[in-house]
Amino acid sequence: MHDQDLLVKLAVDGSIVDLIPPRTLRRLLPHSFVDEYAHWYHADKDIVELRPLKDPWARNSSNWFLSRSGEVWTLKQGAITRLLAPCSGMARCLAAVLSPLEDSLYLHMIYDQSVGSVEVHVPRLQLDFFLKAGESTIRSRQFRGMHIDPDQSVGTLVGFTSKLILRGDSGLPVRTLIVPEGRVHFQWARGHATVAVTYGTARRIQNYRIDDLLRRLVANTKLESKLFLAYVHALTSFCLPDPFLGRTGTEEAIRLLGSASVRAPRPLSPTEHDRLQSIASLSPARAFYPKHERVMQQVTWSSALSFLAQDDRFYKIAKGIIDRCAE
Repeated sequence: MHDQDLLVKLAVDGSIVDLIPPRTLRRLLPHSFVDEYAHWYHADKDIVELRPLKDPWARNSSNWFLSRSGEVWTLKQGAITRLLAPCSGMARCLAAVLSPLEDSLYLHMIYDQSVGSVEVHVPRLQLDFFLKAGESTIRSRQFRGMHIDPDQSVGTLVGFTSKLILRGDSGLPVRTLIVPEGRVHFQWARGHATVAVTYGTARRIQNYRIDDLLRRLVANTKLESKLFLAYVHALTSFCLPDPFLGRTGTEEAIRLLGSASVRAPRPLSPTEHDRLQSIASLSPARAFYPKHERVMQQVTWSSALSFLAQDDRFYKIAKGIIDRCAE
């Protein structure tokens, strides 16, 4: 033991390799390359070999190797595949574009030296993007024929930072909004609510078509998608109507919750039930004061939201949906 690190040496083909503590590579590589690999230093070759934890003793030509050229270290897999370091200039630019969806240290940016393209993987959200050589357009793998729109304004969900807008490659005004569906946190800042999805709490995304004709965001047929959109609309509500909708976020949320597709009785999944509970909790808490008399009431408002987002109708509508689905 040395400074709380266990010193491990491995004899391989007459040479000795040393196990490197993962903490030494923290923030220098994406988290999965630190936590899911054993890192062996070959002193005779001045390289670090990354072996999967499921088989940390076997050497394989398909493993990743960290080698040095002068003062620069490069992580390679084979002869043409390289990982962009999170601290590199290009990686920082790509991470900034994708920051609404994921933390930079959970992005895998792979450079293919043979064709000059870059693949960006977002494993926790099961998303992939790519950048062709000589282009500045970041294209989506899952949403075929779409790329990240340079214009990220939509005119609604103002203050919601966990959203990314895709545009069709055809030149037609086809736009889609994608957001990670996870735990939402919010706070009041500079006269408006700031809302975001906590990194690491989402395992999938929701996508909404931006309908410029009817001025609305169109969810898919799943109830989860509609409830999540209604919740975020409510959280981002302001006293002025959203420029895109022509309505406030609260008005749009109540419209969505009152639609036939949402109010139709059906078994609720745990996620849908929890989302309805979150919507209900937006309404201010009310209690009789004093408790034994029904003369006055005590109302508890949240300081993290606009009073418009704390509409009494949210509790009544959400409770009505839950009760109807429980029958």
